[in-house]
Amino acid sequence: MRSRPNSSSALESLAESAYADVFELLHTGIAVMSATGAFLYCNQAFLSMFNLPSDIRGKHVTDFFLTAEQGVMTTIRTRKPTFCSSLTTTDAQGISFRYPLLDDKGKLYGVIIESISPSIGPERMQKFLDTKKRATISSKRSVKSRAACIPSKASSAAAMPSWP
Repeated sequence: MRSRPNSSSALESLAESAYADVFELLHTGIAVMSATGAFLYCNQAFLSMFNLPSDIRGKHVTDFFLTAEQGVMTTIRTRKPTFCSSLTTTDAQGISFRYPLLDDKGKLYGVIIESISPSIGPERMQKFLDTKKRATISSKRSVKSRAACIPSKASSAAAMPSWP
């Protein structure tokens, strides 16, 4: 098994590499954050979904997201994944999964965010969440969700959000 990099400089290198081009092919929004909450990389889908400027690199998540404390900053503090809606200062919305990036000793070196638009509708959202749940269970990690962001617990089962 390859060892993971242990600093945000490795994440910055990844964000600048040709590998970042793969993220541009995805329809989901992807962002890579530093261990302090600064943006290192965002794919175009993430920038578009949340109406963010292209020069966001190096800026702090709390400058753009009203939900930053419940999302990214909670993941940074707890070193556990969080799942909840995201809301920007311009009222753009999404549903985001935030995963801590830890080295082999448990040191946090960043957070990766995967976001989807709530406009996909309840049926497609349920399929997406079911896929996430299966992937989480198979990796022996799960994400617990509620109306607010809640850090996951290794033994919890994924709860599905209710739709109006």
